[in-house]
Amino acid sequence: MENNIISYRETGIDKFLGYNNQEKNFYRFKIEGRNQEEHFSITLTSNEIDNLFEQFRFHSEINIIKDNYCFTAINNLIKKNNFLQLSLQLSENQITEEDFEKELDENIGNYLIEMKNLVNSSELKIISNILLSIGKSFSVDEVSELFSVDLKSMNNELLTLYK
Repeated sequence: MENNIISYRETGIDKFLGYNNQEKNFYRFKIEGRNQEEHFSITLTSNEIDNLFEQFRFHSEINIIKDNYCFTAINNLIKKNNFLQLSLQLSENQITEEDFEKELDENIGNYLIEMKNLVNSSELKIISNILLSIGKSFSVDEVSELFSVDLKSMNNELLTLYK
């Protein structure tokens, strides 16, 4: 029975050694820190490793969706601010109504928040977690505008999510 090193990665802080025992279908990992006291070993079967990587993939996908919604919210706040600034210029007679209309027509992407349908309830939960992190209450219209999603058709799901 021979253990072969199947992977090795060293960073400035840690060493990672993976051993494969093909006869017994398990993998042993040893992770070491900078000194002798900072290390541990773990043994996993190939099924456990597959499940672990599936969990990493799942959480990675959720983080990508969460990041996309955060970027959308920031971009939509910028668009709303741009529109409010343009409206203020109009109300203070800094620009004419014709200039206002022309600016909107020529640069609609700077002002228009496009709405899309929410794909599934998992995305709704991701949005809910983002809002909980902010710690402020939002109306359905505010959430729709922030994240560019049409939530009016999902009122029943919204109610069950917040119970």
